Parts: sequence; structure tokens; C-alpha cells
Amino acid sequence: MFSHHTFWLPKRGSRDDEYEDAHAISYAHTSSPANGHLRCAVADGATEASFSGVWAEILAQHYAQTGGFDASALPALGEQWLNGVMAQAADKPLPWYVEEKLS
Repeated sequence: MFSHHTFWLPKRGSRDDEYEDAHAISYAHTSSPANGHLRCAVADGATEASFSGVWAEILAQHYAQTGGFDASALPALGEQWLNGVMAQAADKPLPWYVEEKLS
């Protein structure tokens, strides 16, 4: 059996809801637990980019679930990002410069 603990801390001067990094962990086993594998992913959300946390979460989850990246996955991942951005944008007022990027 595998267990893990996650620790995270926003950078100094930032609130918890401004944390943009992401992580994902996946453990899969075959018919023999000795043949199982563990996948861990950490993605750094760029501080200056809008909605980088959404993208970091998508990338970390995708890698943990699939074990890699392929250019053919990018359109679907981009669509996931856009849906996540639109959901976040609907939840709170955005600065004018972010609204311009989304329109």
C-alpha cells in the first residue's frame, strides 16, 4: 500500500487562493503489486501569467494519469484549460486586462 502527504505554501506576500502550482500522484498496480508503478508530477504555475494554475493542474493530472505527453493531446488539454478559465472567470470579477485577453 502507498500513502503520501502533500505540503504546499504560497510565496511570501501571497494568499492561499493565489497559489498557482499543482501536483498529482497516481499509483497503478498490475496483477502483482511488485509490478506496480508510481507517477508523481509537479507543475509550476507562472506567477505573472493569467490562469497559470489551471494549466499547471491540467498538466500535472494528465502526466500522472497517462505517464507522458504527446502533441496530439494538446488540443484536448487546451480545451480543458479554456473550460477551467471560463469557470474561474464566472466566479469572480476580473481585472480589465484579463477580460480583454478572454474576449
